[in-house]
Order: sequence, then C-alpha cells, then structure tokens
Amino acid sequence: MYDNYTVPFLWVADNNYDSIGKEIEKIKESGSDAFCVESRVHKDFCGPDWWNVMDFVISKASSLNMNVCLLDEV
Repeated sequence: MYDNYTVPFLWVADNNYDSIGKEIEKIKESGSDAFCVESRVHKDFCGPDWWNVMDFVISKASSLNMNVCLLDEV
C-alpha cells in the first residue's frame, strides 16, 4: 500500500486550514506518502465543521499524491 512504513499522525483540533495544509506539506517533505488523521480532539468531531476540514485534508493530500488513513478507535 505504501512505499515506506512511516505513517505519522496529523492532529486536527480546529479549522485552521492554513496550519493543517502546512502540516501535511511537512509530512510529505519528511518522505512520508501517507498520514493518519487523529481528529477526535476536534471540537465538532463528526459534525459539519469536521467534515469540511476532512474535505480539505483529503483534497490537500490528493494534490500531493498522498494516502490518508483515519484513526477509528473509540
């Protein structure tokens, strides 16, 4: 599935798209082609704001040819 085994977490706690985008770019620059979103700390987890952020995250990752995993433990 991945060319490497480094799949860091991307912590998504708010709707700061600029900051989130920069974090994704840094992950790519580090050599990872994938990341796992940890967003249970988001104030609107699974609500409308959270889904808007996830749309952005997936779009940004796609533009960088990256894979996205979502931490799903509860």
